[in-house]
Amino acid sequence: MVWWWWILPAASALLGAIVLLRGLGGVFGGRLVGGLFGTAFGGGLLAVGAVVALAGLDVQTYQRLTYERPVATLETRQLGPQLFEATLT
Repeated sequence: MVWWWWILPAASALLGAIVLLRGLGGVFGGRLVGGLFGTAFGGGLLAVGAVVALAGLDVQTYQRLTYERPVATLETRQLGPQLFEATLT
């Protein structure tokens, strides 16, 4: 795996954790509105970092299926001018 794929998610998560902790400190320190905004913004940044990290991990570990085979058969039959029957097996 390429190590530099983790820089952006790690930076976003670190910044999000810092802002989240400062926001929580503001909430418990008596600055309710500013603390709530900081907590929400920090939590959002932390979530974005986690999503980007998981997407990067998914892209890096993707492997094609080497054995392909049919998984279903769809048959249609006309019963009338605008009436069809479909069978999925």
